[in-house]
Amino acid sequence: MDEKQLVSQALSAAIDGVLGVEQIAAIIEKPKSSDLGDLAFPAFQLAKTLRKSPQIIAGEIAEKIDTILICSCIFIILLFQQNLSEL
Repeated sequence: MDEKQLVSQALSAAIDGVLGVEQIAAIIEKPKSSDLGDLAFPAFQLAKTLRKSPQIIAGEIAEKIDTILICSCIFIILLFQQNLSEL
């Protein structure tokens, strides 16, 4: 699974499935400057649907996505450790 797919899944979970993984993957873009990060998700696309400002949406996603990605990493590590114990 590539980074864009992983981020799309985390974003979809963070916005409670308002957009599907495929929809998010189509919206994610590379910033013009690498100083701005590797991938960008324009939160203004959700403003009308969620009836919130893009700044508020971005803040809420940032709070949730840290937890989602940490949980995903823990799951992968635990799964990896479980497979090692089976060897």
